[in-house]
Amino acid sequence: MKAITKFLEALSDNYYEKFLVENPYTQKKYENKYYSEVLYNKKVYYEMDLDDISLSITDILQKIKSKHKKAVSEVYLEVANKSVSEINSIIENIIKSVNVNLKVIKNDFYIYDKKSRYFSETNFSSDNFSIQKAINIFSSEFKIGKYYETEKALYSTFDIYYESDRGYVLNFLPMALFCVGSAFIVELKRIKENAISNEFFKLVSKEEKLKWDSKPAHLGYIMGMLADLEFVNAPKRKNGDINYTQYARQVLNIFDIETTENTLTKYLNTTTEKAQETERNFNKANFNIPHKKEVN
Repeated sequence: MKAITKFLEALSDNYYEKFLVENPYTQKKYENKYYSEVLYNKKVYYEMDLDDISLSITDILQKIKSKHKKAVSEVYLEVANKSVSEINSIIENIIKSVNVNLKVIKNDFYIYDKKSRYFSETNFSSDNFSIQKAINIFSSEFKIGKYYETEKALYSTFDIYYESDRGYVLNFLPMALFCVGSAFIVELKRIKENAISNEFFKLVSKEEKLKWDSKPAHLGYIMGMLADLEFVNAPKRKNGDINYTQYARQVLNIFDIETTENTLTKYLNTTTEKAQETERNFNKANFNIPHKKEVN
């Protein structure tokens, strides 16, 4: 599973290291660009300009997008022609691997936390300032209803606006990577559900099905009514509503009838305009099905 492995590696990479150089001023291509001196892992580096970091992040996410597509395609190939138990095993193992990476990425959300791989000190050589000291002062003065006076000497060597922008830019990448990884898990679960549904659909051959000798509208409406009146326990969504698409698959797995899943879905849902047309015809013929509770 090369594509999946490459995607997971890209997802969990330490991208902050790509925004640092040891000494940009000795390299011609870095001339006339702004760099901020930082202390990272007990070593002095130069952090790229925020605009350049933003461009680099855009490029990283574009490459991740490509790897994501290839990983999804590979999952489809992996589950093709597999049994339900094999599909479950494959998908769940991949989800576990993604969750391991997401835990690492989650630690990167707050770059001023030492657990973050993006943690570095911007004014490490100053005796008068640290980001934590600034936060403490803001907090204490805000609690007593004071507004911080920007002309205080504490900020003489520190650009609070730059630090705010820096946090926004650097935080964006781990947040985006977390969203990509989470979306991949959603896609994996959808693939598993579809694969299992399709296998169930193939279980019954056409010769074994019940032949329906009337219109698709009639079958859809009657089966929809049976579900509404609780004679049939139709598949549900998480919110409790009937999943009419999945219900249509199950009905088509029982009855031999010339129709499509999409068409049948419209008749199974008795609130749709299509179903209402059929209901009027049934009412004219005095068709009635009592609620299950009325005949129990």
